[in-house]
Amino acid sequence: MAKKIILFLSEFRQDAWEKEYVCPGDLRVTGRQTNEAPVKFLLRQQPDISEILCIVTPKAFETAWQKFSDEIQAAAPQVKLVQIPFADGADFTAGPLADIMQRVRQGDEIYLETTGGFRNAVMHLLLLSRILSYKGIRTAGAVYSNFAEGEIQDASHLISLLD
Repeated sequence: MAKKIILFLSEFRQDAWEKEYVCPGDLRVTGRQTNEAPVKFLLRQQPDISEILCIVTPKAFETAWQKFSDEIQAAAPQVKLVQIPFADGADFTAGPLADIMQRVRQGDEIYLETTGGFRNAVMHLLLLSRILSYKGIRTAGAVYSNFAEGEIQDASHLISLLD
């Protein structure tokens, strides 16, 4: 059984600053880019996560991929980062969904980082979660970075509403 994180990589804003977040269990993590802090939290909570599947638009690749990769590799060098290309407006099911389906196996567990990406990214992640459940892959958790509150919030209960 492998544990993996799936996320939409956010574009990097040049005016972003390092921010500390309070996490469940009163842990604290920092991040500059939208996805960093929630991923660091998941890696602390689940140190046996082996892979992060990042759905990446061309703009996110250009502005954020290297910064995100460097930050996560510094925090967890054993974790493999995988880039899954996705152009805005492209067919999600023929692109990232099909790619992710080939990278997961029955018995795997996935964790969703739901902060990043464009507005409908969460809908794509929910769709992915449901389809993977039919393949015997459990969504073990989901998190969200609440910038305004400075908190990493557990969103797992929202996923379980669909069970």
